Amino acid sequence: MAARSTAPLLAATLVTALGLIVACTPTPGPRARQQSDQAKAQDPTPRSALDTLLRDMRDAAARNSGSYHSLLRGCSALAWDACANRSAKEVLDSLAAQGATVRERSFDHFSEHRCVVKRSAYVGPTGLSHDLELVFSDSDRGDAAFGIKAVLVARPGRRLEGLLKEQTYPPGTAVDTLFKSPVFASNRPSGSRLVDLIEINYGPFSPISPEGSYVGFSIRLDWSDDIVGKDHQAGNGFFSVTSGLDEPPPWGQLGLWRRPPRADFVPHDTLGEVIYWGGSTSTQTE
Repeated sequence: MAARSTAPLLAATLVTALGLIVACTPTPGPRARQQSDQAKAQDPTPRSALDTLLRDMRDAAARNSGSYHSLLRGCSALAWDACANRSAKEVLDSLAAQGATVRERSFDHFSEHRCVVKRSAYVGPTGLSHDLELVFSDSDRGDAAFGIKAVLVARPGRRLEGLLKEQTYPPGTAVDTLFKSPVFASNRPSGSRLVDLIEINYGPFSPISPEGSYVGFSIRLDWSDDIVGKDHQAGNGFFSVTSGLDEPPPWGQLGLWRRPPRADFVPHDTLGEVIYWGGSTSTQTE
């Protein structure tokens, strides 16, 4: 009698067993699916991850195009969270991968890096257009990036007296408050000067001496006259206007401004002290 092969029987037995295992495996119910979805939502990767920073900043700028306060606050938080504690090389490599063109200026012992994030991200009441830029610096030692900020940059090319007479910025906002302050009146150039640049950013700042720290808006003005050649003058001024939107960090620890605020801290969209940090003037003699 010929021996019968047992292979077909074993194969049929395995298929049956596997079918029973699949059939007996419970299908995840609504509660299990909900827990899985919650786990995905709690992914530790922040929304402002470095590899999507420029897209995130553009989205935030589009959502807040009507308020430069909200635009700068949101974009500054995104920039800080994405770039803090990273090397400048890591930031630069990521920006290059995102298609950014980065400009560099070298100073003694450090370099400043800038790239345009969004053209005409904010347009003021009189039509003055502001580009949104990302700015950070690094030292010769190759430390982590510092001076991280989102800035709005306008180039009016107009006389200061004209900008002051018009409602160039919405009433009650940071630059409008600066223009109408006694501090600015005492430290501004003459009204006939041309304002070449207005740069606004939001974030923490602190005096050199331990007098406390602040969070608010910092404004830089570059100006010049229209004299060509000898005796041509140019200069700049640096100002800040404090804000109650975020809790100030401890003095000397500006990086902590992105920490969770105290339970008793109540944010308020009001402006406080106007501060003049100084400026410079140069005269062309040849």
